[in-house]
This record gives sequence, C-alpha cells and structure tokens, in this order.
Amino acid sequence: MSASTVFEHINVAVCIPSTGTWVSSFGHALAIMVADFMTWRPQGCKTKFLQVLTQDSSMLVQSRHDLVKNALAHDATHVLFLDSDMVFPKDLLKRMLERDKDIIGLNCTTRGWPVTHIAHGFDQQLIDSRYRTGMEKVQQVGLAVMLIKTKVLKALRPPMFMMEWVPDTGSYCGEDIYFCQVVQEAGFDVWVDHDLSKNILHVGRMAYGADVMRIGPEVAAVMEQRSEDRETDRKLELRRLK
Repeated sequence: MSASTVFEHINVAVCIPSTGTWVSSFGHALAIMVADFMTWRPQGCKTKFLQVLTQDSSMLVQSRHDLVKNALAHDATHVLFLDSDMVFPKDLLKRMLERDKDIIGLNCTTRGWPVTHIAHGFDQQLIDSRYRTGMEKVQQVGLAVMLIKTKVLKALRPPMFMMEWVPDTGSYCGEDIYFCQVVQEAGFDVWVDHDLSKNILHVGRMAYGADVMRIGPEVAAVMEQRSEDRETDRKLELRRLK
C-alpha cells in the first residue's frame, strides 16, 4: 500500500466460479495466499477479513453474478475473482490491494498453442506483458485473476456479465470483455499489473505463462535456441572452472 493510501477496513471476498472441479495446484496456491493475507498487518488497518465464496455451475455467467450478489451481502470491500485453473504467488492479494485501483486484472495467457496474453490495449492490439512493467490502463483483460472494489459493482446494474454475440466477427465475446466494456461506460478504468502478470500460470495440459509464450511456428525455434544457449553457458562455466 502506498504511503498515502490507508485502508481502515478490508473485507475481501475471494470468488471462485467453477464447474465443480479445481486444479490441485490452484487449491495449494489459494491456501498459501489466504495464510499470507491473514498474517499481513497493513499500516492503519483496523479490521481485516477474508472469505472464500464458491459457485459450482456450468453457467459461468450466472456463477459470477451469484458470487457478486453473495459478496455484497457479506459487506465485502473487494471482490477477487480467481479461476480454478490459475496458479499465483502467495502475496498476490496483498500486492493487488497495495495498487489501490478500482479494477485491476492480471494478463494471463491462453492455455494452449499458440500461447498469447489476452489483454487488449485501446488500439485493439494484444498486450504482451513480458516486455512491459508497472501498471497500464487497458481496454480489456480477463476475469481469471481480477480484484474489483465493490463500489464499482454497486454502481452497476445487471447484467454485469454476459456472453454477447458480435455480428462483425460471427462469434461471441466472453463475459470478461463485456464486463470491461460495462465498467468503462460507467466511468471506471481497467488496469493491468504487468509485473504480477509475469508470476502467474494458466494450467492446461501443462502450465502456461509468460515464460513459455511464443506465437505459432516460433515455438520450435525458441526451444532450440534455449537449448543452444544452455549448452553455451555450460561450456563457458567449464572453461572458467579450468
């Protein structure tokens, strides 16, 4: 938390929509994050609570709506959306709170090839967090890891989450894109934390993150180059030891 920002009361609702199953590494990351948060002593904070809310359903949009409704009923000050196939550092929540933004999301990657980040800038282009640092205002970012102040949610009317048909592309836009559009129309900014985005993984057949992200046919060349670099480093180290 910045020196000028003091939260007297923090009540975070960790909201987890799922179809009923969690990736085991997600459950482990969640437990460690909760433990880290409970031992945190932010300056000037008088009360600090955390509650984990879950919603199992095949209808993701309805799950997000119900979770928000439940969080507001529990007087939450913040909602932290976490998808159950994400892995993140133990100080995730603490660091996101310290940014003190109305809406802050992490730029996770897709979980299959080609691996790309998913946030878009106002120029409609994908934002690659590997080559950026700090905070950036964006047009849209996913809800997989997103912290939202409940004052934002209280200012909105349903539907906040919706799968919307886009005639120009002949496809649906996700509920995360729709949410970002709605909150910006209501006057709120959406931010991405590039540094934290480098520290999360999206678990599929393997764990995908910024470190393994390459587009299309570049993958083989990149892996080959990495192997050559490691071999070069090994030879240099052996030469140095001699």
